[in-house]
Amino acid sequence: NAGQLAQWASREYGVGLGVDPQRAADNFVEEKTKAAYFQVELDGELGGMRTNTRLGVRYETTDVVSTSVIAVPESIEWQANNDFRIVLSDEQQPFTEKARYSYILPNLDFSIDLTEELKGRVSFGKSIARA
Repeated sequence: NAGQLAQWASREYGVGLGVDPQRAADNFVEEKTKAAYFQVELDGELGGMRTNTRLGVRYETTDVVSTSVIAVPESIEWQANNDFRIVLSDEQQPFTEKARYSYILPNLDFSIDLTEELKGRVSFGKSIARA
């Protein structure tokens, strides 16, 4: 039972289950993304069969700024063996982290008309998805 486990952990390690102002973080995340895409399409012939090749590349860069209001740690309390607990003060302050990441995302699409009614295709691409 996850609820009982949380209550046990709260008693054992001094972590409150209610809305504790020391742990109620005011979280803010800002992302700015810039991207560019380039594509070339080539029509041709291979062994007497019509072909179409499409090559593309996308470059994407994202800047992230994340800010939270956190309780300032006051001390580290030794409890037993290798168990420690961070004791938080009543003081709160904003904490900000910045990050940047970028990707090069290539793609290739190729098709060939094997007969008037049959077409062969192959594709390759690299992509990303965000939650």
